[in-house]
Amino acid sequence: MPTKCVNCEKTNLVEQEKKWGYTLFECGSCKLQFWWPFKNPGHETYEQSGRYQDRNFHPQTKSLYHSQILFLTKPVKAGTTLLDLGMGTGRFLGAAKEKGYTVTGSDFEKDAIQAAKSVFKLDDVYDMDLESFFKVFLERKFDIITMFEVLEHVDGYGFFPYIKKALKPGGYFVVTVPNRDCWKPLLAHEGPPIHLTRWSKEAITTFLDHYDFKVISIKKLPIPLRLLILYFNDWTKGVLSFSTLKRVEKLVQKEAAPASPGAPRRVSPLMRILMVLSFAKLYVLFTAPALILYVYIWATGGRNYTTLYVTAVQK
Repeated sequence: MPTKCVNCEKTNLVEQEKKWGYTLFECGSCKLQFWWPFKNPGHETYEQSGRYQDRNFHPQTKSLYHSQILFLTKPVKAGTTLLDLGMGTGRFLGAAKEKGYTVTGSDFEKDAIQAAKSVFKLDDVYDMDLESFFKVFLERKFDIITMFEVLEHVDGYGFFPYIKKALKPGGYFVVTVPNRDCWKPLLAHEGPPIHLTRWSKEAITTFLDHYDFKVISIKKLPIPLRLLILYFNDWTKGVLSFSTLKRVEKLVQKEAAPASPGAPRRVSPLMRILMVLSFAKLYVLFTAPALILYVYIWATGGRNYTTLYVTAVQK
């Protein structure tokens, strides 16, 4: 069992729940919730995961996060430098480059970086973990540094002082995390060992303050209806859903079988039709109940807000 908080090192910890052999604790001082053992499984686990393999081999088919779309709606001065930490395949950085940003990124997944280079034609991207990137590029400065859905994955915060040093005067730090105060079943897919922390508005504000960042805004973003429809597909497995979509996806992945990340994806017309029909089935079955549930969880305290979108500056 832990003897102190993994962030502020205070000792007043309260056990919250157990899950998959892990225990969730909340720090009474900084309000951070963290799973114990507090250890990221490493890049090999991500690279061997079917979910991340599909993302790396077919990055064009993956949508931007709601938070990333919101970020890109803001006007930008050409040449504004942007560093994205935990960039994945570079889907966001590619869009940011088209918008006018001068982009840089890092991720510890080799396949993801290869996809970023081959598919989105990004060159200033690196196969490095967060702390290693800053140690190698110690003198580089950026107007904006972003971390979209990354902070909950990391098992240490030694890189945070580097973020502050890497920001130009007046620069912005943008970070998004899952909102633990949403409707609890929406967190069913979240947990260890991939996600190691749970965040509230108070916890993320206290955390950033600890590293000399001043929060200037926190926006709560709602769950997309399409994602709630996919949740219904999982919740009703064996009753209304028989995993048709997942079986079709596996067939598509097997048929496409690209030689490497970023290689052309070859899918037969029949497979494309099956994929479309599988998605159509989901929307026919679950749009109405998903919409009813969406309204219910919104009406009972705004618990449909699953993401915290935080903008901060140096103190």
